[in-house]
Amino acid sequence: MATVDVTTATVRSADTGFCALSGRPDDEVIGEPLGVLWGVPSQAVQSVVGAGQDVAGPIEVVAWPDSERQRVLAVTAAAVDDGVVLLAAEDRTTESADQASPRQAVEDRAKVTALGRSQAVIEFDLSGTILEVNQNFLATMGYTREEVVGQHHRIFVPDQEARGPGYRDFWNRLSDGQYQGGVYLRVAKDGRPVWLRATYNPILGPDGRPVKIVKFAADITADRQRTAEFEGKIAAVSRSRAMIEFDMDGTILDANQNFLDTMGYTLDEIVGRHHRMFMPPGSADRQDYSDFWKRLGRGDFVPGEFKRMAKGDREVWLLASYNPVLGPDGRPSKVFKFAADITEEQHRTAEFRSKVAAISRSQAVIEFSLDGGMFTHSRTTIPLIDLPALLNRRRPADPEAGRVLLVTVGVGATVGLVVPELHAIEQSVEEESGVTGPAGRPRLVSVGTPRDNRLLPNLDLRGLAAEYLNRHPVASPER
Repeated sequence: MATVDVTTATVRSADTGFCALSGRPDDEVIGEPLGVLWGVPSQAVQSVVGAGQDVAGPIEVVAWPDSERQRVLAVTAAAVDDGVVLLAAEDRTTESADQASPRQAVEDRAKVTALGRSQAVIEFDLSGTILEVNQNFLATMGYTREEVVGQHHRIFVPDQEARGPGYRDFWNRLSDGQYQGGVYLRVAKDGRPVWLRATYNPILGPDGRPVKIVKFAADITADRQRTAEFEGKIAAVSRSRAMIEFDMDGTILDANQNFLDTMGYTLDEIVGRHHRMFMPPGSADRQDYSDFWKRLGRGDFVPGEFKRMAKGDREVWLLASYNPVLGPDGRPSKVFKFAADITEEQHRTAEFRSKVAAISRSQAVIEFSLDGGMFTHSRTTIPLIDLPALLNRRRPADPEAGRVLLVTVGVGATVGLVVPELHAIEQSVEEESGVTGPAGRPRLVSVGTPRDNRLLPNLDLRGLAAEYLNRHPVASPER
């Protein structure tokens, strides 16, 4: 028994029985708040002390007076003086446990049975010796029950881990009642690696102390292998490609070293900033840029050649693909961009196009397909063939000369109509076929000043060749 101040809920006096329940010696009980002694919240204390205005009880209180053992106390309170109550406390922990045990045991067995149908379950004593195991665990690890019961848990653990100090600490924590959980690498009977997502759960006895360990586990080996394969592929791509990661609004989450080297930044300079930092001035404000991110938000894959700005306003061209990554709900959760720097190729292409454009402005240029159809011609293109003059010419002694003439011009035109190449072709044609025009230039190809304004919208080289080569053989023309 004990007397307690109603206002402060502190103990004024106590007998040896009350002190024993509190787990403290007499000198530590007097003056101590009741909530501290019993380890109960303030509202529980007030429900007991406040009832002492009249005789009340017993009130059941669940207490942890020694921070290790849970106790159920039946407390009766009665007012004995103004502002003071007399408390009589009785330990009913065993009685309460006995009353609850049949129902609780049924519930516990049902829970364990339900878990056992879907989980791998194994039981250990506090030293790690195997006590019991279910069929799911045996199937996962490839053992029979007789092969594991009585063995130590280390039969499932890689040798190096089992010999390390961390493994001893692991079991020390479990024997102290500390829950352990996570992803663990274990070894099956045939030596194959098995990855388990598991929890090790200390089971407490009637005295509140651990008596055994129950482990619940799920085999995630296949998921782990898929993850490792995916990470390996990403690592392989990352070694040869620039890679950057965004959230769905365009904020930069991460980037590899190839990307940083390409753009001239450090990782700290870009993480947390928006993709628009790489855009040419003004382009991020356009509607097409907003539409670009909307497409990614819908999960659309976006490939192409993109002009971007590196650090220091340096122009960079990237051959890239923006790849939305779907989350567990099937919705895009982030965007991976894989890119290759094609800046030099773009510059070479632009230079080539400039040269061709310059040629087209000053020279007569026409482009043919291999079947004789005309692709393009410049504004300075002149009639390339004087049909009556050509057909009145005598065929060369070599019947293939004309064919070579026509095919060579077609191929030359297809590969870009480079002026020096055309001059070489013209010289070759003149020497092999003898088909020449004014000033000794071949009539089939003319690169120079236009003679008149007539244009041939379509030139059938194949038909012309057939007609030319089907003429009767005659001697080569006089030069």
